[in-house]
Amino acid sequence: MSPTYMLPGSFQEEDARKHYKIAADKTILLSPINWLSTGKQEEEVEMRKAAKDEIDIINRDAIDVTIDGKQMRDSCERIDTPLFRLPDRQYAVSDGYWLFLRLEKGEHMVDTFGSCRAGQVKRRMGYDLEII
Repeated sequence: MSPTYMLPGSFQEEDARKHYKIAADKTILLSPINWLSTGKQEEEVEMRKAAKDEIDIINRDAIDVTIDGKQMRDSCERIDTPLFRLPDRQYAVSDGYWLFLRLEKGEHMVDTFGSCRAGQVKRRMGYDLEII
């Protein structure tokens, strides 16, 4: 089993809330905002530039991550990925803001907001987590 549990985001623009039970020995990975560029393997340079350009225009202060009401935005790190292959045989790279968490056993509320494309794309997610 993987030592990391990735909380999925949402492609919908309206608010979404998801519920998960996660083992206490897992590190949780989440992203308030990231950009995925896809294409052919030989297009990696262009895909990487497209993803970087989308994230470069983000106002970092507009990113919001709260855990049990505590602001965690400053704990987000900007990360770009290596080239990877998707199930549909396309290749992809991603650039964006990510946060690794270790939470104590019990119930936790995590809320995130991120926006890119100069505010045209907005993602707000809520997670009700039960750490067991």
